Amino acid sequence: MGREIILKTSQDEPFNAYLAGDEAADSAVLILHEWWGVMPHNRLWTDRLADIGHLALVVDLYDGRTTDDPALAAERYRQLKRGCCRPGAVQPPGGSSHPAPSSPSR
Repeated sequence: MGREIILKTSQDEPFNAYLAGDEAADSAVLILHEWWGVMPHNRLWTDRLADIGHLALVVDLYDGRTTDDPALAAERYRQLKRGCCRPGAVQPPGGSSHPAPSSPSR
């Protein structure tokens, strides 16, 4: 079984992750969750990959929040892309968020 850990960005902002496996493993796998958030199957796959010898990590992009509502999932994804999920959210390198692209002019 893996364990919940807290990592820090280069701006010293904390974010959650689930880590499984031997840190001395020869290989590692990074798992990115779907827009629903970190669900039980994400942890299950992390544990399974650890069972076959990998160090596996699933990063929690939504700070522990999950949903089964597609509209809410879509909104959280849009917020993540804009870098504004919550105060102190993980920001792109350099700490600045980028505005949503505008539609091309015709």
